[in-house]
This record gives sequence, structure tokens and C-alpha cells, in this order.
Amino acid sequence: MFNTSKKRLTIAYTLLYFLLFSAFAALLYGSLYYVMTQQQKDELETFYNAQEHDFFTYLQLPESYLTYDPNRHYFYYIYDKDGIFIHGDESVKGLQAELYQQFMKIPINEEKFLRTTWDEEHFLTLQKPIIDKEKVVGYLLVGQTTTAQTNFFTTMGYVFVALSLLSTLLIASVSYYLATKAMSPLAMAFTKQKRFVSDASHELRTPLSIFYSSLDILALEATTLSPFGHQLIDELKEEATFMEQLLQQLLLLAKLDQTEHTPYFERMNFSLLAKATANKFEHRMPTNITFSTAIAPHLYVKGDEVRLRELLYILLDNALTYTSAGHIRFSVMSQHLALIICIEDSGVGIADDERDAIFDRFYRTNHTAQKAGNGLGLAIAQAIVKQHQGTITVTSTLHQGSIFTVTLPKILDEYKE
Repeated sequence: MFNTSKKRLTIAYTLLYFLLFSAFAALLYGSLYYVMTQQQKDELETFYNAQEHDFFTYLQLPESYLTYDPNRHYFYYIYDKDGIFIHGDESVKGLQAELYQQFMKIPINEEKFLRTTWDEEHFLTLQKPIIDKEKVVGYLLVGQTTTAQTNFFTTMGYVFVALSLLSTLLIASVSYYLATKAMSPLAMAFTKQKRFVSDASHELRTPLSIFYSSLDILALEATTLSPFGHQLIDELKEEATFMEQLLQQLLLLAKLDQTEHTPYFERMNFSLLAKATANKFEHRMPTNITFSTAIAPHLYVKGDEVRLRELLYILLDNALTYTSAGHIRFSVMSQHLALIICIEDSGVGIADDERDAIFDRFYRTNHTAQKAGNGLGLAIAQAIVKQHQGTITVTSTLHQGSIFTVTLPKILDEYKE
């Protein structure tokens, strides 16, 4: 139980840290990228404003021509109002033709920034109409190389991912250590509690047996007692019987809680056990309850027959106790490599806010508190299921009934019985 809690705490802390660190890294990365992009856009706008007069002059040239200078920081291409190339200065050969293909896909009267990747180089371009006397007289593509900045942010992204993974592993180790330290006092207290329950149950059995025997002797010899006195003796016997059952269940829980020793499990035909248990309960069913079974043959598990019989008794007795009329259905079936036990009743049901607590020890729901019992049955059932590496779940609707489902690992039958 505490190992599971430690794992859950470790996972929760690690996941929380990972999410926070990832959010911080993403925010930092996005902020830096946004600042860099805005700076690049401002630079292109500044370059356009500085060269705007020259662009008007280039539009008057009788012939188009393109110059090349690999050392240029900015490049530009000028087109007339019909989209025909007029003049340009570029820093990467062949880039004009590539950008022109993208230029033709965008409405040429719009001002737009565009990122382009070509020949393993990265560029940021500004498409802008050239306006004279409120008329579009040409178009301009002005841009700059952003390969260095793009590579920097790509590397930074890898660094953030690596840091996130490494720091998450470190936090996971620290979280597990802290969870272990936090759980140690609880584990020690729980161990002492289990030892106390076990020891107290053992110690109380002897005086309780003596008390019960004394009541029998008193009932035989007390011939002069009034009817009220005999009634008190009978009531004391009932309470002593209840205490004996409670001690037996506490001892069983204490034994199931002991994880130091692996229980001895053997291969057994669960179908035969289920049929025998169902036959015994069928005789106890009142006439106003319909009891039906659907038990598949030759289903085998590896387990403790006594404990598994106790599991079926608890679940079937629960269904019978809390069902005044209607039906109880008991089924055992195979599903892939699992054995599925299902017990459905039309009893009082369980409220949604109480469903998670019914497997707690001594817990009684508001609608079952008036019934006989001590609230240990389902806790024992859950402990038996966990001991057999299975799961137990419940679905229920208040005043309509409940369905308890147990899943156990199934083994293949080597022979038919």
C-alpha cells in the first residue's frame, strides 16, 4: 500500500514539475522568438523606409537587371504593377525565382511578412506595394537571411528538451526520496496498528470464549431466573457471537495484511468452487428473490481455495443481505487471460459519494447502517482479491441495485475435470 502511495506521490510531483518547467521553457522560447521576429520585421520596415525613394527611381529603368552580392545583409526585388520583375539586389543566387513563385500566390496589393526556407537557408521577407499618389505603381519584396537565428533557436529547443528530461529525472529521484521519508512514519504507525489489531484479537479470543462458556453454564443452572433474566443471557450470547465473528475477521485481515510471506497458491478449478458456493446460497434465497447463475465450466486459477471461497461468500451474502426483493445474478466467465466474476443484485444500491469508501474498514453506508454487520466484509474481499493479483470494482445506482465485478488472472486448463 505504501509503495503504491510513494509511486503515486513521485509521479504526481514529477509530472507537476515537468509541466511547470515545460510551460516556463515554452514561454521563454516563445517570448525570445517573438522579440527576435519583431526586431527583424522592424529592420525590414526601416530598410524599406530608407530606400523608398530609390525604389521609385528603379521603377523608371528601361530594362530589368539583377545584381548579386553575397555580403549584402538585405536583399530586394522590385516588380511593376503587372508583376513583371524590374530590378533587384540579391545575396543568394537563384532566390529571386523561388520567392517569385510564392509572391504570385499572395494578393500582390497586400502588405505581408513571409518566412521562406530554400537550399537549407532561411529567410524573412516583406511583401509591400509601392504607392505613388494613392495608386499602386509597383511591388517590392525585401528580405534578409535568418539562418543563424533559426539555427540558434533550433539548438535552444534541443537544449530545453534535454534540460527538461534531465531535470525531470533528477526531480523524480528527489521526489521518490522525499516521498519515502514522508511515508516512513506513516508506514511505521500502520505496522504498529496492524500488530496491535492482531495481538489484541488473539488476546481477546480467550476471555471471550470463557465469557461465552460462562453464559452457557449460567443458563443451565439459573433455574430461578425470571424470563427477563433468560432474555438478557440470550442477548449476551448474541453479542458474544458477534464479537467472536468480529475477532475472526480482524485476525483474517491481519493475516492478509502480512506481506512478508508469499501465500501458497495451487491450481484449482474455480468453476467447481463457484457452483458449489452457488448451490449453498440457493437454499438460503427467499421466495421473493430470483437467484440465477451462469458459470462457465473448466475455468482455472492459481490461488487459495479457502480465501476464494470466503470471497464468494462475502459478495453473495452482501447481495442477499441488502436485497429485500427482486433478483441476484451470479456469473463466472472467461475473457482473454482473465476470469471475470460478476454478482448483480436489485438491492438498496450505493450513493455516488459513498462508492469509493465502501471498501474501507468498518465503513457502513447511510442506507445499510441499519443492517447487521461490522463493515469489514468488503475490506476482506478487496484484500483477498489483491492477494490474488486481481481487481474488484462496483457500479451501482441508489435504490436500484449494485454490480460487483472481480477480475482474476486465469490459467489454461491442462485437462478437463
